[in-house]
Amino acid sequence: MDSRNDFKALYSFTHIQSNSSELRIGMQGMILGVSFEITGFITYVCKESEWLQFQLYSVTHGYAKLIIKDGKFIFLKKTHYLPNQNLWLLKSNDIFIAQKKTFRIQSFYFTEIYYAAGNLIETIKQGKRNKQCFAKSNGHWFQSIHRRDSVENFIGFEMSGELLGELFVAKRM
Repeated sequence: MDSRNDFKALYSFTHIQSNSSELRIGMQGMILGVSFEITGFITYVCKESEWLQFQLYSVTHGYAKLIIKDGKFIFLKKTHYLPNQNLWLLKSNDIFIAQKKTFRIQSFYFTEIYYAAGNLIETIKQGKRNKQCFAKSNGHWFQSIHRRDSVENFIGFEMSGELLGELFVAKRM
């Protein structure tokens, strides 16, 4: 609330939940033959970009994420295989190798959590900041997240929006 402007709301979150993907918490879908359910989402913002990250959960395969960024739909799973170089010493357009694929760094972002909802495994604080790196290799993606005390790496692939819409459906009660 803005006390200097008749206590008008500074932010409204209603537009964030109505994303163009039509994906919602509770929807279920099959990716690579594995059943996943959307358990939550986070909206990240920074100077250069913003994106929506859905947390997915599979009883048999654990957690994954689906990122909608710049019109792209990216499915990622956590990987413990490290790149051949420390990404945080590189810059945009530099190349590295991870899981026998050559990736080119698209960009580094200093992100802030703008909004989050659902049952998430990450501790969420509005305004929480971290560094993220996205890299691409012929339809495959690599993401690295640098937090104050850890670095997590994810690897996956790009999907078409049409296919994604066909894969996820509302959960039946």
